[in-house]
Amino acid sequence: MLRFRWRATLLAVALTLSVSTAHATKYLYLYDPSVVGEVDLNTYTTTGTVLKPAGGGTFNHNITVGPAPAAYPAINISARSFEFLGTSSTQIDGVVFVNHANYYVPNRLALVLWTIRIPSAAQRAKAEFNKDLTLSLWVDWNQDNLWKPSERMLVKSLTFADQFPTTESEVVIEYLASFRVPDITSQEFLNMQAKFGSSGKEIRYLWVRTLVAYDDADVSPDGDQLFGEYEDYRIGYSVKDPATGAQ
Repeated sequence: MLRFRWRATLLAVALTLSVSTAHATKYLYLYDPSVVGEVDLNTYTTTGTVLKPAGGGTFNHNITVGPAPAAYPAINISARSFEFLGTSSTQIDGVVFVNHANYYVPNRLALVLWTIRIPSAAQRAKAEFNKDLTLSLWVDWNQDNLWKPSERMLVKSLTFADQFPTTESEVVIEYLASFRVPDITSQEFLNMQAKFGSSGKEIRYLWVRTLVAYDDADVSPDGDQLFGEYEDYRIGYSVKDPATGAQ
């Protein structure tokens, strides 16, 4: 598991802290080294949410907000008033998917911008953050209504103990990460071709599960969890035709 400890991040990853006195909110703008050269980091670390390609132009955000259909498993979260994604633990708004084109393309980086919110920060003790917050992302590549361990494309662990105690009412972390889009093999293509009765260039719409949780060996895209939040999104993937190599 790849981990990013706070002190290591200060040395290896550019970081901007912005404190808003009007809302008593502290913003942390972090990014994984894998996105260097992909985005305009000066704009990102200034605004936190505005993402532009490093070479200029714009990104596409071609996604559908969930939840995933009932055929997919759910996660039973006991306490939703602690760390969560986005603006609220009841809204699906904590993850932004950034595409280089209208759809995910094999072998290219897929950028993912996470917003993690720590509420009631002024009442939180440093000891509460001895465990890392872990971000996980699964993609149902074979469309079998399950997210298997092999389909977890992102797992990043972050610790924020050094930010506490604090006088701010909340801490909001923007974290920009990426994963390499896999190239669906010929056999997988043929399996889907048989399943959906189509051929040639294909666009598959795949369900993604994102999750923020405390560092836990049992973290999974289903079952029970004490703290955190999960959100589902649907992305488009351009399937490669094994006969022609076209996308």
